[in-house]
Amino acid sequence: MAPLPRLLHGAGHRVRPVAPPPPLARRLPAVLLTALALSMAPVVAHAGADRFAAAGTDTPHVRQAFETLQRAVRAGDAGPVADMVAYPLVLNHAGGRHETIDDRAQFVSRFDGIFSGALRDTILAQRFDDLFGGAHGIMIGRGDLWLAALCPRPGCSDPRIAIIAINLP
Repeated sequence: MAPLPRLLHGAGHRVRPVAPPPPLARRLPAVLLTALALSMAPVVAHAGADRFAAAGTDTPHVRQAFETLQRAVRAGDAGPVADMVAYPLVLNHAGGRHETIDDRAQFVSRFDGIFSGALRDTILAQRFDDLFGGAHGIMIGRGDLWLAALCPRPGCSDPRIAIIAINLP
């Protein structure tokens, strides 16, 4: 390892050598507190922001889409749900199998099979106040269904909330 260059004194200022840092064991509490503070910075900085801002939308848009989804699933009405889907839609099955729903007609014909049992129960049990919204979208359940704000053009002010993924058991 090459030696460090010598520091020069200039304009009457004297540079003092810096003591080596203490061992990691003595610095660990300070390092952990700093990491915790930095990880909370985005939460503090956005405390007044809409909770769905990271998902590219806002509470009124998400609430309207979520209530439409719940109403339609409760009634077994495929039409409004099919209108919410971003096609092609990938259905992810447990065990790693995937299938693609190419269009509205195919989705409507498969609706009862997709939205029966556990997925239906999860959507109907989901409380709006407990929805998670982040950069990847808005999660229903434990990732059983994902919504996202889609804009037809950059900077649109009225995003469409669409179903972008369904993860089936």
